[in-house]
Amino acid sequence: LPRMLGKIDTTAAALLAAPHRLSPRDPRLAAVAGLADEVDFDPATHASIAAIADAEAFTEAERAEAASARDTRTVGQVIDECNDRWAGKIAFALNSRSDRDYPYARPHEVERAFDWLATTYRDAMTDSRSVSHEDLHLSLRETAGWHFRPLQSATTVGRFREWYECSWNGRRHQVLSHIGRGDTKRMAENAIRIGFTWDREHELIVIGFIGQHQRTTQS
Repeated sequence: LPRMLGKIDTTAAALLAAPHRLSPRDPRLAAVAGLADEVDFDPATHASIAAIADAEAFTEAERAEAASARDTRTVGQVIDECNDRWAGKIAFALNSRSDRDYPYARPHEVERAFDWLATTYRDAMTDSRSVSHEDLHLSLRETAGWHFRPLQSATTVGRFREWYECSWNGRRHQVLSHIGRGDTKRMAENAIRIGFTWDREHELIVIGFIGQHQRTTQS
């Protein structure tokens, strides 16, 4: 056991010292997971190993962030650009709880997220083959460093309906899926949520919410 723990520590240290952040599919991350499986660790140890892998599992998009740091566009300007670029694939129908000029500090991420919705997500929704939510989450993480959540609880939606509904093309839509980054404890410039739904009839994404956080029973 001490030999195995030492081997894991050495591998983890190498990961943390890597000059670039790693892809989630990097074989070195698989090596850490494989070592963990060789020993019957307690849950806390498994959680520590998972945290190391998670901390390093960022992507090429993240490494490009420094080059985009001087992006002076607002979120509203990115919306206008993507509304033109993805007409027929994305429809913006922001509800009353949205902030079109939300002061998120990395507008280039918002642009990449909209691009992901119009391409990867839309392709998955129109493809006859099944694509898992986990695969979509991983894809978005590689593209923009964001997370994807497909659903919201019926209790939350029922209680805070104005946060989860929007109007587009003459009817009401529930925006139960969201993508985003950060959490409610962060300042607005470091956290964002984009709530949306899939319109099957028109085969496009309806975006109904943009802001720091959609209200839930926990907030």
